[in-house]
Amino acid sequence: MLLRRARISFGGGPMMPAVTAPAFTLNDEQRIAAETFTDNLLVLAGAGTGKTNTLACRVANLLSGGLAKPEEILCLTFTNRACREMTERVERMAGEAARGVTVKTVHAFCAWLLRETPGVFTDVGPDFSVCDADDAREILREVVFEVVGREPGDQALRVLQDFTGLVKDCWLARPQEDCSAAAAWAFVHRREEVERVCVGPDRRFDPKFHRFLVKYGASVVRLYNLKLLSSGLLDFSDLLIRAFALLADPRVSALWRERFRFVHVDEVQDVSLAEYGLLSGLCGNARVLLCGDFNQTIYQWRGSDPGALIARFTEEFHPRVIEFTVNYRSSPGLLAAGNAFLANAFGRGPGGGGHVEFGGDVVVRSFDTPADEIHWIYGQIASLGLTDFSRAAIITRTNKVCADVCGILRASRLDDSLPPVRFMLADELRLLKRAEVKDALACVSIAANPRDGEALARVLKRLVKGVGPATVGAVAANYREGGGAALTDFFDPRTRNTGDFFSPLLDALAEGRVVVYDVESTGTDVYSDEIVQMAAVRLDPAGNVSERFERFLRPSRPVGDSEKVHGFTDGFLAERGEDPAKALGDFLRFCEGCVIVGHNVAFDVAITRRNLARSGAPGEFGNVWYDTLDLSRRYLKNLENHKLLTVAAALGATNDPTHNAMDDILATADVLRALVKGYLLPGQEARRAFYAKYLPRLAGAASLVETARREAEGLGGPAAARMLLDRFGVWELYDGAPEKRANLQLFLDFADDFCDPALPPARQLSSLLELSALSSSELDRMSRSANKVAVITAHQSKGCEFDYVFLPVLQEGVFPTFQAARSGELEEEKRVFYVSITRARKKLFLTWSRCGMNNYPSKPSRFLGMLG
Repeated sequence: MLLRRARISFGGGPMMPAVTAPAFTLNDEQRIAAETFTDNLLVLAGAGTGKTNTLACRVANLLSGGLAKPEEILCLTFTNRACREMTERVERMAGEAARGVTVKTVHAFCAWLLRETPGVFTDVGPDFSVCDADDAREILREVVFEVVGREPGDQALRVLQDFTGLVKDCWLARPQEDCSAAAAWAFVHRREEVERVCVGPDRRFDPKFHRFLVKYGASVVRLYNLKLLSSGLLDFSDLLIRAFALLADPRVSALWRERFRFVHVDEVQDVSLAEYGLLSGLCGNARVLLCGDFNQTIYQWRGSDPGALIARFTEEFHPRVIEFTVNYRSSPGLLAAGNAFLANAFGRGPGGGGHVEFGGDVVVRSFDTPADEIHWIYGQIASLGLTDFSRAAIITRTNKVCADVCGILRASRLDDSLPPVRFMLADELRLLKRAEVKDALACVSIAANPRDGEALARVLKRLVKGVGPATVGAVAANYREGGGAALTDFFDPRTRNTGDFFSPLLDALAEGRVVVYDVESTGTDVYSDEIVQMAAVRLDPAGNVSERFERFLRPSRPVGDSEKVHGFTDGFLAERGEDPAKALGDFLRFCEGCVIVGHNVAFDVAITRRNLARSGAPGEFGNVWYDTLDLSRRYLKNLENHKLLTVAAALGATNDPTHNAMDDILATADVLRALVKGYLLPGQEARRAFYAKYLPRLAGAASLVETARREAEGLGGPAAARMLLDRFGVWELYDGAPEKRANLQLFLDFADDFCDPALPPARQLSSLLELSALSSSELDRMSRSANKVAVITAHQSKGCEFDYVFLPVLQEGVFPTFQAARSGELEEEKRVFYVSITRARKKLFLTWSRCGMNNYPSKPSRFLGMLG
């Protein structure tokens, strides 16, 4: 047994000679990992050593041996593509039971955790959407315009986005503070990183950027966060920050630490220290397996630090260490090249790295010009005689080089003397980032998340005639300055019918028709979980409690872990619980004709409606409702969060929330009284005047949005997306632009491929938006039927493998990059190169040209000399 603890080799040992093994047959080291369930494990698995098969076998063994239920097993990896591959392999081995295993990326898991955690612990509702990096950049652009009165240039915007990420990283380390404190911490304790952010086009420190960040940085980040939250959006950093903060709460941690008995993390070398901290808090009571190849660490720029991670994992979990030493992927020549590079670049592996025969499995060529080089690559691919072009890939160091290569390939495709070759070019791989697809996603978000003001603003400015940026900007300014009117209000029947979004609430309160309510349930899935307690109070015109309602409901299944939230046992509910149909019917009669209020109440309303439909009780829960979470965000903009406990304390509530339904609604009633008295009533006249000014300008758009939402109800994700593109005129906008229309069709194909028809229709739309935002690599969306040569960067190739790999433009200043060579920081460049060459299974082509893309003389990459 090759088990070691005293010394950990980051390389997982040399790449050993290849052998051929039947599918799913395990060698000795793999069998130890697949069959050891009493210890935590650290598996050092180099490229091609069968770690995915081994992990799949391990999960199958847990299920077939009855050692764990599917829902007790968690697998985390780095890309959606890897998730899909893992899921498929486990299902092939373990069958139907494997479908209950949780397989997610880290960010997707955080989003799931936030949606699954009861609303009493958070100020984020389960209906939030995820904002991707491109949309986040556009929101920052709007914020800067609002702060300084002019739009930032692209370089300044990049500086701000990097600074925002750094501030949120500091916030993640100190979640008890707010973002302003995190910004101050960054300037004092991470000064060098702030300075590295402030670089101009020449990649040198630019003091004007630093002065801007000192003066405006904290305000920009704070307003950016407010803009996100007001639209029900979270960015990638928010997912980690909020998940980490939840797990820091002992009550939430108790729910999750016992949920998974076995946790597996693949590609752990890509996990940042912040992400590891989240996993550590989650996995305290589980058996943990971390698996990775630390020669492939290429994400230090986003916080990965393998040495620190292994040290922490070793100290906290005392793992057994297993090395996979047999390679099943690559040909002997490719293995020799990989071993040679490990030896020469890192001083690891066998001496000299073995003999590399250039011209066999590894081909090195030089050319006079880049055009000659890329034309030669085109010809080589054509000569391979492939029927499945996805078996080949062209991998470049940077996006800029990738774009240059794609430009030459386009010209090559026009050469009739060459055989036709199908390419998935870089701009095709950026499908989900293109403006026309962003338009389509905004249309989908309007239907899936009515609170998404950013998506609504995009649709209004780009797709709806008669509504311009001035109108949208004026409404945004009113909200930002505390006027209380949000853009989404103008598309809500409450505003259009009464002239004031809050008029139904204020009228009902004056007439004693407000009911504040809360529910406790067996979980957070509105489609399957059951209510176990309902509590409500009716308020008199003075805002005092005039009548109470409380019922316990008898669920049809055990309460499980939800008992830790609400405290009601199965025995208690069996004795005290009523028939759900009767209790729900009584509740409908209690709140008949009333306006409903709650804190983070969207979940309560949704699960009440679903439970009513399942119970067979007569009537519908169609009451108008308001959320004090939304109200507090509109008017209490400086709070560190808007949880009920925080808002109640800020407003001097008499009752303290305790996570008992009755206690929480009494606190919510206090909050409502304070918000009405302090903000809603004093601002009513000005607010009505503002609505009156802009309602006519937005009336046509509101009618269009209402129709689109109504037609989307009940449609599955793909059908709804097609309808929404038609309804909002997206196709018409791009009439005469065949490439853009083709991209829209590719987006609809993406929806067909990835929407799960087994999910409820509304959830299909939400999952489509989330997958679009969380695709860490555009290669994630390539289906096996694409039949195209991928033209991608080294980072996009991570986790992929191809029979034939071409690495062009291998010259100094490109690979390694000019910045890395100038600074002498080459270690990560070496690892990126190692990742690139180990993507090949059969043959590797390495090329460079003596005249670079910029027409200056070039020298071959120093890394070519490290291959043998």
